[in-house]
Amino acid sequence: YAIVSYAWMDKCRDLIDHEDKKGVKWICDTHDVQYVRNKTANNNKKRFLSLSFIDKLYEKKVLNSYDAVLAISCSDEDELKKTIVSKVIRVTSSFDYAFRKPRLNENSPL
Repeated sequence: YAIVSYAWMDKCRDLIDHEDKKGVKWICDTHDVQYVRNKTANNNKKRFLSLSFIDKLYEKKVLNSYDAVLAISCSDEDELKKTIVSKVIRVTSSFDYAFRKPRLNENSPL
């Protein structure tokens, strides 16, 4: 498994030789769905040029190239499940979950 943080860091995969990529399961940790964040937190006013439609298309394209995508909230998970075909896994960003023993079940996407 290899985890890439943020969809916009996707090009880092190009630095790995093709032979070394064989058999790797790629996971993208979105931290935030950027096209959603740009509509809310950034409110498009802080950006010099707002291309949210293009941002969304590109982010979806990138995320669809992964075997799995991590979402940090229920709302991000719902949005991603509507817009991408990759497997979406919700990983909440709170320490009470960090100290629990990991467990897999038959519904685990990996």
